[in-house]
Formats: sequence, structure tokens, C-alpha cells
Amino acid sequence: MLKVLNTVVAVPTDAAGKKKNTKEVDLVAKLFDEYAPKYADRKGGYTRIVKIGQRKGDAAMEVVLELV
Repeated sequence: MLKVLNTVVAVPTDAAGKKKNTKEVDLVAKLFDEYAPKYADRKGGYTRIVKIGQRKGDAAMEVVLELV
């Protein structure tokens, strides 16, 4: 997971476009500490994939991947 998920910068909606009040979020820690307990009792079907069309330029299929 550490190879795939990098640290990202979270920007509050009221500070959109500004560097002030931003914070770095460790996605791996958030995934295992916050989201994993929600899905502990679920037997399967953790994600929903919605196709949104082809990307301009190389025509690769784009999707929205949601945790259910």
C-alpha cells in the first residue's frame, strides 16, 4: 500500500486556491485506521465502479471508484 498511496495535501473548501490552512494526509494510515473498521463485518462488495467515459487525449476509460 505504501508504494501505491502517497501522502496528499488536503485543502479546506474555504481555503480553495490558497496554501494557508492546508495539511498533509497519510492515506495509508487513514485507510487502515479509519475506513477498515467500517468494513470489518462486511462479507464483500466494498466498492462501486461508475464508468464516466473516455479521457480526452488517449481515450482511456475513466471511472469513479467509491467505497460503499
